Amino acid sequence: MRVFTMLPMRRWRDAAPFAATAEAAGFDALMTVELGHEVFTPLAFAALATERIARIEAVLAGEPSDGLDIRYYVPWQQCWSGSGPGVDLVMSQAVLEHVEDIEGVHRSLAAGLKIGGAASHVIDFRCHKMAGTWDGHLQYGDRLWKIVKGRRPYLLNRRSPSEHLRAMESAGFEILRAARVEAAPTIPRSSLAGRFSSWDEADRSTATMVVIARRIS
Repeated sequence: MRVFTMLPMRRWRDAAPFAATAEAAGFDALMTVELGHEVFTPLAFAALATERIARIEAVLAGEPSDGLDIRYYVPWQQCWSGSGPGVDLVMSQAVLEHVEDIEGVHRSLAAGLKIGGAASHVIDFRCHKMAGTWDGHLQYGDRLWKIVKGRRPYLLNRRSPSEHLRAMESAGFEILRAARVEAAPTIPRSSLAGRFSSWDEADRSTATMVVIARRIS
């Protein structure tokens, strides 16, 4: 099984998103995610066995390992050679709320994923400490947000959950599951900046979302 995982740079030894060709122990049955609660199967415990984790750490340290291959790609698009087989599974954890061009990213991910391959994304729509309440960043207009962002190469794209789902579908994904973890909005609709005032109640109440999708075209 070939797996491509996107992680924020701070999370995996400060490395950029990486692609892994691994003997991954059955990701299709690894765990069930239900509104943020992880239900581990026996296969998950096997995948997280001490010996297996030690083997992965050895590969990350540069030691040879038969059958296990983990690679870092910077920029991440370099992992799509266009000649080799596509990956079976694409995963991201708290990444897609940061990228500016979500449509382009999903097209790139689809290009490297096999037809029938799966995508799993956890998207965090909260303010990331940019405001006093979880949705407070939606009261800033684009000009003020540009000041907040400063010279950072990225911050938060402030795209709605529905926009993320449409971007995936436009890239050739079928949405199999979109589980939303909800929170009560704290900002009155009248205080929301521009485009955010038109978000429907479902999007306004979505704090995080777990998306499971399949590439169909």
